[in-house]
Amino acid sequence: MKNSIRIIFHLGAASNFAYGIYYDLLELKVPDDYAKISIDFAGRWKYLTFWNMVLQLFYFSFSIANDLLGSNSTNLKEQTALQRVRDFLFGSLVFPLGMFVATTFWVLWAIDRELVFPVALDAFFPGWLNHIMHTSIVPLDFIELIFIPKIFPKRSHALAGLSALMLGYLAW
Repeated sequence: MKNSIRIIFHLGAASNFAYGIYYDLLELKVPDDYAKISIDFAGRWKYLTFWNMVLQLFYFSFSIANDLLGSNSTNLKEQTALQRVRDFLFGSLVFPLGMFVATTFWVLWAIDRELVFPVALDAFFPGWLNHIMHTSIVPLDFIELIFIPKIFPKRSHALAGLSALMLGYLAW
């Protein structure tokens, strides 16, 4: 993939998640009976979906910096520090968490929608925002996986990174 196409792809992906976070935090008008749930302890940070959106935004923004200043090599000796960090983030956090969030949400939706996204939310929560949060992750992460050169971290390092993130989430 040419560098200009990589930049456009990463910019589009980052914009997707940036707008989703912006709309969720600032534009979404939640009725008073639901607002208390959102304001209580940790607000939106209690949802793994929100953590994932922030992580995806950070990753795709970081990827733009790598496209401009780093490398996209599959040779370890030619890798820049930016690419090493980008590859570690993708292999240990971004891809596993993104697939977990999307798969878990849609499987639970298929079993019983009320478990994850009650029908009552449809009145004020736009469907497109739900898809930014739970669907767009899959094609964007798979395009990244297939078309952007990477050197994946050792399995033990990736599991350590993912475990640290999950412990942080549980401790929060």
